[in-house]
Amino acid sequence: MRRFLSALLVAVAVACERSATAPPIVPPSPPPDSSVLHLPFPAGPTPIHLPGTPDGGGIESDAFGPWQGWPVWLAYNVADTALFLTHSVNGLVFSMAVHEPMASTAATDTQVSDPELVQVGDSVWFVLLRNTRSQNWLVARASGDGARWTPERPITPRVAWAAMLGPALRAEGGVLHLWSVNAAPKGCSGPTSVIEHRTAADGFAAADTVPLAWPGYTPWHLDVVAVRSVLWLLVNAHVTPGGCARGHVFVAVGGTDGHDWTALPSPIDPPGLYPGGAYRSTLQIVADTATVWWSGIAADGAWRVVGERLPVDSLLARASH
Repeated sequence: MRRFLSALLVAVAVACERSATAPPIVPPSPPPDSSVLHLPFPAGPTPIHLPGTPDGGGIESDAFGPWQGWPVWLAYNVADTALFLTHSVNGLVFSMAVHEPMASTAATDTQVSDPELVQVGDSVWFVLLRNTRSQNWLVARASGDGARWTPERPITPRVAWAAMLGPALRAEGGVLHLWSVNAAPKGCSGPTSVIEHRTAADGFAAADTVPLAWPGYTPWHLDVVAVRSVLWLLVNAHVTPGGCARGHVFVAVGGTDGHDWTALPSPIDPPGLYPGGAYRSTLQIVADTATVWWSGIAADGAWRVVGERLPVDSLLARASH
């Protein structure tokens, strides 16, 4: 599997070398209603309309930035059939960064889900989960400029279905870490799941269990971000039993070695945000301000992304009370 990672890094290097001699890439212009992009972020949770979707809804969003002049890049899933990449000036109104889907089910027998954006060296990887009825594995596309992306390449071995879900990746101390959820063999219909940790040193082959748990909940989706030099692991956990779309978002802190996390006791998603609770969420930190993009099933039955901006201390207080 290490050869796949090496091939991906080589492909990125070639793309970057070509871009050095090509005309500079100019990020796409903001949409015509660009004045909206500069408005202050509203107080309280705010619905986000996502391009590329029939009703503006989306699921499994992941945020990254700033990069290439855009403060926020947001990847998201539409009905497990296509993954899109957008960007925004203020995190409220998004425009397409790449106009075609970054990945889809077209001409394949696999489902796509769980997009993840991570910086690896001078490049950004768009990582996603592909699965059949019997297997899961992660693939990645990479870019040095946000406009040109390498073809998909696998970055993990294939594992049993539901054994590698909700991935979160981060380069820390020169090591590329991967945290994911093992819910095999039954997925969210099973009684429990565990968080696992891998590194790129062996091609993400060996997995160690991360001992994190919240009574009455089982992990389902993850996101990892640095907050004031401390790593936060956002854990979307669903009710046990109750189905994967009913749950809340919890936080664990620490984890610079991949393992040593401390679970904070309380969910951080606002009460009543979704009838069944939040499903998958992503976090961006700028100075002492946190922006969270929640996703879940809204009252109208559609998947919706909702943005919220608040002080880091307020988010920490939610998790700690």
